[in-house]
Amino acid sequence: MRLPLAAARTWGGARKGAGRKPRGRPSVPHLTRPKIDPRYPVQVTIRAMPGLPSLRSPRVFGALRRAIARASVDRFRVIHFSIQQDHGHFIVEGDEPRRARGGVHGLAIRLALAVNRALGRRGKAVGDRYHARPLTTVPPFTWMARIGWLRAGGPLRVEEKPAAARRPRPT
Repeated sequence: MRLPLAAARTWGGARKGAGRKPRGRPSVPHLTRPKIDPRYPVQVTIRAMPGLPSLRSPRVFGALRRAIARASVDRFRVIHFSIQQDHGHFIVEGDEPRRARGGVHGLAIRLALAVNRALGRRGKAVGDRYHARPLTTVPPFTWMARIGWLRAGGPLRVEEKPAAARRPRPT
């Protein structure tokens, strides 16, 4: 004699509440990144782990600046960067798609190592996957962006920084 069994459908498949729970701010989705065309520079954003000190602090920023200088190698270049409190923006270019992808990956690793070394810590320092977006509409339109920066001395060196503010002379 067979007894009817009610099959419990609790294993596998999509269901409410399943999956990894979000932690803090939203992350970069794990989608296939767009192909990198070497004709265009790429804007990259790399975020630090929550809870780290400001990346703009003198000790950390100095280490990051040196790491960025070392990341521009062979046929990959960081042509502009801006370090914020908890993330960095970079404009990079590579001579071929493989160089650009590998260069950005290497940049993220160098930044993480520099942060950990500067803070005397170990562990994860880059909080998420990097976000990359090709800058396909970047021909400069202003005189300063086309010609002026060349007349003013060309590209800045990594070690350059703004001059100290001058004190007004007493009158």
